[in-house]
Amino acid sequence: PFRYRIHTWLPVPPVCEFMREQFGLSVEDSYTTFNMGVGFCYVVRKRAVEYMKMTAKKVGRELVEIGEVIEGEGDVVLENEGGVVLHPPQ
Repeated sequence: PFRYRIHTWLPVPPVCEFMREQFGLSVEDSYTTFNMGVGFCYVVRKRAVEYMKMTAKKVGRELVEIGEVIEGEGDVVLENEGGVVLHPPQ
């Protein structure tokens, strides 16, 4: 069993903030529905993080380490949102 521990987040696009405010979405709904602007996530071994960042930079992209995989219950912990826990769909 594992969980994703998110410790850092990228700036949230204005459109995501707009949707959150206009529709009164909860933090949980904002992340599970719109992913708050993060397009793709790569899950790699810790020792591969710097290599991935370097490779992305060579092709004009930037990768940001936003979290880690730790032992847990199969959920996502958003430390950047005060410890909100996102549970998998039932």
